Amino acid sequence: GYMYVLWFIGFIKNIFHISGTPEVILIKLPAICADMLSAILIYNYLGRKNVKNAPLFAAIYIINPAVILNSSLWGQVDSIMTLFVLITVMLLTEKRLCLSYLFFAIAVFIKPQAFIISPILIYASIEAVIKKISVSNLGRIIGAAFGAFLFVLCLALPFGIKEVFQQYTGTLASYPYASVNAFNLWAAIGLNWAEMTPLMSIAGTVILVLITISAFYILFSVKNQAKYFFAAAFLFFGTFMLGMKMHERYAYPAMIFMLVCFALSRDKRHSAIYALISASQFFNVAYILFVYESNPSEYYRSAAVIAASL
Repeated sequence: GYMYVLWFIGFIKNIFHISGTPEVILIKLPAICADMLSAILIYNYLGRKNVKNAPLFAAIYIINPAVILNSSLWGQVDSIMTLFVLITVMLLTEKRLCLSYLFFAIAVFIKPQAFIISPILIYASIEAVIKKISVSNLGRIIGAAFGAFLFVLCLALPFGIKEVFQQYTGTLASYPYASVNAFNLWAAIGLNWAEMTPLMSIAGTVILVLITISAFYILFSVKNQAKYFFAAAFLFFGTFMLGMKMHERYAYPAMIFMLVCFALSRDKRHSAIYALISASQFFNVAYILFVYESNPSEYYRSAAVIAASL
């Protein structure tokens, strides 16, 4: 999905013959804009929920060092996917299920990691069906999901459906390692870049199932809207910490979901979790950018142990 953005960047670059530093800024601009739009969404959403200090929470996100490091400095595009999954969850809290399917499909089209929040969509769909049990309501939900799928299918047509499918399966099958520079449990026990064994694959699958079950427990047991954001943060960070094949940036969306969760709940424990996730992401990415390549093995395990203990 991000290929469309890159095409537009290339179009602008060729028209204005941009090169050097301006070209680097142009390439990073979509990710930076996505972070800014996410902050605006936080402000707008919290304002509609009558949350005090909504501008402050938006500012806290946009000046988060981990956010700046990932998008503005490195130029990664995790913020693009994060923007769309944030919209998805916000729509779910407002019972706009059909529209949420569309934004979720776009998020998945940009990065397969968006599938991590699929339990929240499943829960919201079940809740909507139970609340109004009827053939027409069920048909509307199924139709919206199918429509979102067709929309993304149309977006994929210029690349070829077969090629897109191969790209996705290739992405999911690539990096068959326990941890790929992620400061998580597996790196903490010395398995960074360790090739996965069949037993490790089984363990990884079991862990993902347990994380999903735990997320459903949160969603079904808690009765306030903050649960959607807490569950999303839990899914992203839980998968990052315990899942296999995790890269250093895969917990990025957990930060924004935990921040919104704290804004809605005002539970000080949530603010502490937000701070710790942000610190973990910052030091993980900073280590990979500034230390790892020059010294790939020394201190890595100890750094991962510290981050995992946080």
